This record gives sequence, structure tokens and C-alpha cells, in this order.
Amino acid sequence: MYFRQWNLNADGVSYFDLARAFAAHGPRALVNGYWSPLYPALLGTVLAALRPSHDAAYPVIRAVGFGVFVLTTFAFARLVRTALSVPNAPPNHVARLLAVVVAWELYAVLVLKGIGLPRATPDAGVAAVFFWAGAELITVSRRPMAPARWMRLGAVLAVGYWWKAILFPVSGVVLIVAAAVALRRRDDWHGPAGAFATFGALALLLIIPVSRHTGRLTFGETGRLNQMWFVSQAAQIVETCPAVRPAVAPRGGVQLDTVIANTPLTCALPDRWPESTLPLWYDPSQWYRNASARLDLRATRDAVVRDLGYVRDALGETSPWLTVMFCAAALLVLLARAPGGGAWPLAIVAAGSVGFYLLVYVELRHIVPFLVAAGLVVLAALVTRVARWRVIALTVLAAGGAVDLVNQVGEPVLIEGSILRHEFRGDARPAQRSARVAHALAQRGLMEGDRLATVNGMLEADWAQRGGFVVRAYTPDYTVSFLRTFRELRDACTRAAWAKRLAAARIDAAVMLVPDGFKAPDGFEGLEDTGYYILRVDRQKMPDGCPAA
Repeated sequence: MYFRQWNLNADGVSYFDLARAFAAHGPRALVNGYWSPLYPALLGTVLAALRPSHDAAYPVIRAVGFGVFVLTTFAFARLVRTALSVPNAPPNHVARLLAVVVAWELYAVLVLKGIGLPRATPDAGVAAVFFWAGAELITVSRRPMAPARWMRLGAVLAVGYWWKAILFPVSGVVLIVAAAVALRRRDDWHGPAGAFATFGALALLLIIPVSRHTGRLTFGETGRLNQMWFVSQAAQIVETCPAVRPAVAPRGGVQLDTVIANTPLTCALPDRWPESTLPLWYDPSQWYRNASARLDLRATRDAVVRDLGYVRDALGETSPWLTVMFCAAALLVLLARAPGGGAWPLAIVAAGSVGFYLLVYVELRHIVPFLVAAGLVVLAALVTRVARWRVIALTVLAAGGAVDLVNQVGEPVLIEGSILRHEFRGDARPAQRSARVAHALAQRGLMEGDRLATVNGMLEADWAQRGGFVVRAYTPDYTVSFLRTFRELRDACTRAAWAKRLAAARIDAAVMLVPDGFKAPDGFEGLEDTGYYILRVDRQKMPDGCPAA
């Protein structure tokens, strides 16, 4: 329901900012240490062509995301067709039909639910590239491929790397496994060499500017930063405003933000990216330009254990029946030594790709394509031969998938059906909270480009983006309790001195998110019933009797 109203996730806000910068300044604006360029380039191209209003921009982003999901669906259909069309396998139409049903149940539960249509992220595109490459990997395991097709594989994988940096190491595994299969069969080596050369040449076109931007040789800083944050326990980006609790400092240190005020603790954000709604998340690599990650085997082991536990819990919540049944089916396939119809290289790549995430940090949406591909390997093995137990196993899988499908997809379908009924009746669509906040700020005299400070809303900046405002100061909500911040701002003298310091930093207003059940400090005006409040910095006067600032 949150995303139905066109609100944008924090990553989506940064991708949209990059898209706006690309539309305004061209390709150089896409060089970023943390975010990959191709997805915001696509968004920027659409924005430049349509020039939507602030209110229409988020629906446009959602429409682009839907288009990417359509491509992902076609890529998955191709992978299913390739994986389940096992050469020289005896015809078993019932088994194959059941396998197709289970494959699409996997897609509906894991891809549509696990990645999700509402989020503005490139994860659906990652799935599209991997599904396409997976079909090529199965093909090369069954028969030789022409050199031109090998080069096309390298080009598509390079496009995937431009789409999201994780596909750089994943592409390396794909190419190595594919080349090993081909050369073991004594195929012509020119094909694999052409794939490596094509991928390397296109990848270098991105590696060079990103390395110059970050000051080190890198294909992207996302993995390195997440390793520092979640494995080495270094200070995270939300801790760069000097905090009351100490953080583990990586070698070389982390750039800290400038303190505007100590009571309440408030820091400034840089102006180096004019289009950035929230510079803190626009390119976090710049805060860690001189920092070096620490390799700690014990910490890495702990991270893997933690991430495995997360994956177990996430799958248990999203697809409990399919997860258990696929594990049982995979065990049966291994015990029966089923050949798998040439899909085994895809299993190796899928396992290696999941391993990359487990070593650092993982969310379910990150590994969904690889889990689905592993499931297709099991299905391919089950349709290679005619046997009653295989049909029984596929039937049980199909039943489990149906249960998960009803549980996970049924409720959202009912909700959307109810919404459609309201639409057809002509009922007014409720205004989105982010749009209501943006409009309320404009009604109070704020203009596009005005500089804001956030209180208790550090990474919730979609409302600012919708109004064309920029966040240039913040209270560190993740390291300082908002209760302390609220208590300090309830003192009239402290609040006036704070406003004076914000004004000196060219901040026009402070916007506060007040949780339910709490009362905003005096001086903050409510923005309808959104839970947001505004303090106009220029209207705050120092009360009589306050100590000199």
C-alpha cells in the first residue's frame, strides 16, 4: 500500500536524482561510485522525452519499471523453454507441463513478490540479463555456439554490468563456466575469447571513469562499502555526522560531515551535486574515498552465518512451501543422479552468485534471479526421464507453489481489485502522503530549490524530491535518539539558537517527522495530518532572557 501511492524508496530517490542530472548535463552526470549508470540513464531519457510534472514523475518511473518487468518476463520465458526442452529426453508431456507450471509459480512468488513491481531499483533488469545469459549457458553446454553468438553473450553481460555492478563478478563466473564447458568439449577457442574480449572492452568504458572518480581501480564501490559497513562494522553513511557512540574506523578514515549545531546535533551536507535531493545517499563512496576495508575471516564467517539466516527467514516468509519442497526435490535429484539436461552449469553460476552476496550483505531481491535459476535446474533434471516418482515430485511442487501463490499474491490482488472498483465508480483517489507534504510546503511559501534540514527523517526524502526541494542538513536519527532531539528543541532558547545556526548555513526551513503519539515542539507547524511539521528558520526570534549564543 505504501508504494501504491507512488512513494519512492530511498534507493529510488537517488536513482531519480541521477536521472534528472543525466537529463540536464548528459553522460558525465552518471559517473558515480555507488550507483550504476544504465538504469538512471533510461529513467533520464524518459524524463527528458516526457517532461512530467513533479506529481507525474513517480508514476512515470513506475511505468518504466513495468516495462523492465515485461522484458524480464520474456527473458524468463526463454530460459524456461531452453531449460525444459531437454534434447534426447523421452517425451513426457505431463511432466513437462507440470514443470512449466512450477516454473511460473516460482516467477510469480519470487520475482514478482521478492523483487516487486513497486520499487524503483534495477533488480528486475538484473533478473532479465541473468535469465537471458542462463539460457545461453544451457545452450553452450548442449552444443557448440558460433563466435558471433559468443560475442553477443559478452556484450549482453557488459550491458548487465552497466545496469548493476554485481553483474561484473557474476558475468566473470558465467564466462569462465561457459568457456570451460566449450573448451572441455574441444570447441573452437575463438568463441570464448571473443566473449571475454567483448565483455572486457565494454566494461572498461565504465571502469575507467568510475576508477578516476573514486581514486582507485574499481568496477564499482557498492560491494566494498557494504563489506566495510556490514562485515568490518565500519561507520556507515548514516554515522558520518559525529555521533555520541564510537564507530569502528577503517584504515584511512571516513570523511565526517560539518557540524552546524551541537544542540541538537545537526550536520551539513555538501553542495557538490546540485540535483541531489539527499547528497548523503547520492554517492556515499565519496565519504569513503580514503578508507580501506579490513579483511577479517572471523567477521566474514559471522556475516555468512547472519546472511544465511536472513535468506532462510525471508524464504520462509515469502515461499515456505516451495522452498521446503524444492530442497527435497533437489535431494531426490542428487540421489537419483539425474543428468539435468545440460543445465548443471547454470547451477554452478547461480550458487556462485548467491555466494557473492552471502560474503557481504544480502536482501531477498538481490538473489531472487539466482534462486529461480537453481529451481529451473531441478525442474530440468526431473523431466529428463520418464518415471512415476518424477511426476509425483512435480505434482507436489505444483501444489506447494499454488499454496504459496494464493498466500503471497492473493491478498494484494484483492486489494488492487478493491481499488479498481473504486476507480470505476469514480471515487476520488486518496492523495499520496509524499505529494501532500510537498504541496503543503509549497503553500507555506517554500519554492523549488529551497534548502531544508530534516529532523527524524534522515533517509525519507521522497516528499522533498516531489516538491523540488533539497536536503542540505540533518539530525543523525540513527545515532542520536529522536527523543533527545525533541527534548532539546522544546526549549525555546535552544530552538532559536538552532534556527540561527541553520540560517547561517543557508537553510530555509526544517522539516520534522513526528511519530504517532508524540507532540511536536512549539514553533513547528503541522502539514495537514501527514505527521510532518515545518519550522521556518527566518521566523524564529530569540526570546528575552536567553543566554548569549
